[in-house]
Amino acid sequence: MSGQTAEWSPSTDEHILHVIFNPDFPYFQPADQPTESADLDEPDAIQAKALEVEAVKLAENGDLSGGIAQLSQVIQLSPRWASAYNNRGQLHRLNNDTPAALRDLNKAIELSNGKGRVASLAYTQRAILHHIEGREEDSGNDFTAAANLGEPLAKKLVFTKPVCGTL
Repeated sequence: MSGQTAEWSPSTDEHILHVIFNPDFPYFQPADQPTESADLDEPDAIQAKALEVEAVKLAENGDLSGGIAQLSQVIQLSPRWASAYNNRGQLHRLNNDTPAALRDLNKAIELSNGKGRVASLAYTQRAILHHIEGREEDSGNDFTAAANLGEPLAKKLVFTKPVCGTL
């Protein structure tokens, strides 16, 4: 992550351009925010949440492999924990493993039933991947879905001034 810090405000045009044109910049779900995952009442949920927080910290410190491994443990403990799939998808994206990133983001959207904060972030991240891969229609569709769920970055792109000709 080459010294980049996550000090951007999602409401700024610069942040939007930064996320789109700097795919190495992390766009995580903050691990300390509540999730809408279906298994929050499972006995392993407390341990899984603690591991997820550690995984995000590892990734923010540049240890993508450690973060992926930690999130894989979270998923093993709580396989219906949507935010773990979302965050692991982000790390796969940063590792340039698009197929694995898309699998995890699709799973996060599925587990969250396409609703809530996790889904909005997964749609946004998937839209970024589609954009990077040149699939502008898919990118626009996912940004729209994220915007409809209230994701600030996606709302800014979809409802105000698009930065891409097809969005």
